[in-house]
Amino acid sequence: MKLSEINPFVRFARVNKKPISSEYIVGLDHRLFFCTEGEGVITVGDHDYPMRAGSLLMILAGVPYKGDPAAGMTLLAYNFDLLYSAGSGETPIPYVAADAFRESMLSEPERPRISELPEDILYVPNFYGRERLEEIIAEYDRKRSFYTERCGALLKEVIISAVGRSYSDAVGKGEEILAYLREHYAEPLDNESVAAHFSYHKNYVNQILKGELGETLHGYLLRYRIERATALLSSGEYSVAEVAELVGFTDLSHFSRAFKKITGLPPRALIP
Repeated sequence: MKLSEINPFVRFARVNKKPISSEYIVGLDHRLFFCTEGEGVITVGDHDYPMRAGSLLMILAGVPYKGDPAAGMTLLAYNFDLLYSAGSGETPIPYVAADAFRESMLSEPERPRISELPEDILYVPNFYGRERLEEIIAEYDRKRSFYTERCGALLKEVIISAVGRSYSDAVGKGEEILAYLREHYAEPLDNESVAAHFSYHKNYVNQILKGELGETLHGYLLRYRIERATALLSSGEYSVAEVAELVGFTDLSHFSRAFKKITGLPPRALIP
């Protein structure tokens, strides 16, 4: 679903000072954490997300995560569904151990995802929306008339702001990644190697590029390599095999298939 279509149902909102489980757990509804003081780490999948005052992390339902047992941080924490219609009662849904998780346990059976988020997490190291997050907890605690609607509206505003902030932060990073790809396109590159160069998580690289270009690292790199191959072939100075190697293909048949798929022509058709 699109970001504009979400209508959150806040099932639980609280201030949490207890450490998150040091063993992998899975939320059956979505989770959002905002650190107000202290610092620690939340691990999602195989990647660590540093949490310090101002850090926001949203983890969609069904994604394993764990905490740092030595962390000393205070978190504003929220359990929610992305659609209000999916809300079933106000009782919080406990997490389950990762090895006990089954898709059928999810609070939203269709497992909705936000199309503007290429991954199942949203991480904003510096998010300026603490007042709205605290207001959600206040509304949840008071439980006045229409508090669920107020909580949902506030959380939607927070999520939209956080997504916008993550896109804004990604602009400069995206330009750096693209410059690196254009300089090193002939080398063996993938998400892991590019992410390692910038000290990013491999999923974060795709998140940045999809926000900037609407395509993955693999898609951009393939298109750029074929553009360079087109120029080299048209010069008449190289054979098809030489061009394939010059633009980073180790397999000639793979190069020929990719070239024809993108340009509609076999590589030899461009040699004068």
